[in-house]
Amino acid sequence: MEQSCGKEFKTLAALINHLESESWHYAPNWECDACGAGFHRRKQCKDHEINCCFYCEDCEQQFSSWHAISQHLNSSRHRGPSHSSVSDYQKGVSCPFCKAPYQAASGVVHHLERGCCPNAPLDRDTLDQEVRRRDPDGFICNKLLEWHGTVSYHATSLAYNSRYGQYECYFCGDLFRQLSSLNQHLASPRHQQELYHCPNRKCLKEFTTLAGMVNHLESESCRFLRFGAVQNGIRGCSE
Repeated sequence: MEQSCGKEFKTLAALINHLESESWHYAPNWECDACGAGFHRRKQCKDHEINCCFYCEDCEQQFSSWHAISQHLNSSRHRGPSHSSVSDYQKGVSCPFCKAPYQAASGVVHHLERGCCPNAPLDRDTLDQEVRRRDPDGFICNKLLEWHGTVSYHATSLAYNSRYGQYECYFCGDLFRQLSSLNQHLASPRHQQELYHCPNRKCLKEFTTLAGMVNHLESESCRFLRFGAVQNGIRGCSE
């Protein structure tokens, strides 16, 4: 469900098309003081400033991390009734299966991809398969001749590069002091197939994971969707 107007959509593509066609969804009535991003509501703007830019509007101060601004907002300086504590975006989006809270939609997707949800028999492969089933037109999924799921790679002592005194990744050339560190790198999605792409036709950046694609949209780097619209889209897909 798109929470601004209450309409329901069966697919993420339909929701995004609705958000693009209804111009009032994007009216930049409020602007982030840190990055200039526009928002329809003041609360959305302030939530973005705190959770994305780590910016305190009241103090006109920007922080280096979420932890730093959280400490600042929870300090005695901000405990009075005129100041807000950490915003509702800290709750962000909850896992639809176990209700674990995440600051952003990409956190929920990453949680499911890693197989961390105790109430859902999902991992990256099963989630990818379900997304591909729901996206036959390739709105965010790359059209592949073949897809067999995650490919497992395992390095041995033969990966040791005596010139550098470290273990070298065959695919990208990155160096690791420990063989176990190299195998952790190989177990990550970094060298898997690029299954997703940005739906913005002017961008079309590709990603190996759904969480990576969602995080790209959340960053607003290609200005295709607002942060809040991405959150609403993932909430709608999980209902």
